[in-house]
Amino acid sequence: MTIDLYLDDDTGMPELSAQASRSGSRVVRSDDVGMRGRPDIDHLRFASANGLVLVTCNRRDFLDLHWRFLERPEPHAGIVIVSQTLPKGERIRLLLSFARLAVPRDMANNLELLKDWA
Repeated sequence: MTIDLYLDDDTGMPELSAQASRSGSRVVRSDDVGMRGRPDIDHLRFASANGLVLVTCNRRDFLDLHWRFLERPEPHAGIVIVSQTLPKGERIRLLLSFARLAVPRDMANNLELLKDWA
């Protein structure tokens, strides 16, 4: 079983969608579902409502949202923080590896740093 991903505004790599579909993962970009420009909380709620792990480069805001969701409690399907310093090809490779190795139920309400999956 693979993890399905939701790429927010700052991580929407079209190349990832094509490669992920070959490996059995689904990748949804904010642009593809009319979410571009929406507040971060809307992105997280959309991803969670659709069983998608949110992928973002926005570390500060999504760390805060993660903790706010846990305090409420409001569940989310998981968050992966990607470093903007990673080259695009490396981001894609690591995200595909993450999608293949992570377990959906273990990602629920968790936040991961993509660099830890290298």
